[in-house]
Amino acid sequence: MNRITKTLAVTAAVIIVGIIVLFQQEEPQGQAVTPDKSIPISSADSSDENTHKQSNDLLFVDVKGAVVQPDVYQMKQGTRVKDAIEEAGGLRDDANPLSVNLAQKLIDEMVIYVQEEGSTSTGSPENLGSTDKIFVNQATPIELEALPGIGQAKAEAIIDYREQNGPFTSIEELMKVKGIGEKTVENFQDKIQIP
Repeated sequence: MNRITKTLAVTAAVIIVGIIVLFQQEEPQGQAVTPDKSIPISSADSSDENTHKQSNDLLFVDVKGAVVQPDVYQMKQGTRVKDAIEEAGGLRDDANPLSVNLAQKLIDEMVIYVQEEGSTSTGSPENLGSTDKIFVNQATPIELEALPGIGQAKAEAIIDYREQNGPFTSIEELMKVKGIGEKTVENFQDKIQIP
């Protein structure tokens, strides 16, 4: 009888282990979900804690110019201009992709203006309305070189600083860029705009 009891115990143990394994295989195995780069405004959770957490992770950008669907888009922190343009349906056939820095990280309240091919404007949002100033946080090296006292090296230094430290928040912050001092900033401060 001892042998029969041991055989039954082993058989029962194997059956139990088999059932456990079977149930684990039937449970959904968390699927990899690719996070959406843009978040529809209506999908935000209404609880205060989640809304506060989400608001720190979200920003609004205004995509204009030669894109399929110009509009204001809600995007996640850390996304790039390229992502916002894709949300806007992509570039139109007549768009000049060189008029924007596709790799630039998005910032809240940013305006992304995509020029049409052959446009003679500076490619920045200032051409949309009342100002002829260069938007330093979105300007290309060529646009920055148009400023008095800014050559290729200083334009690259401005962009490097912007990419490493985020967008400029004041004109005075430009003096933190290597090679740019108070006199240089005085020469072009009326020709630039920092949000």
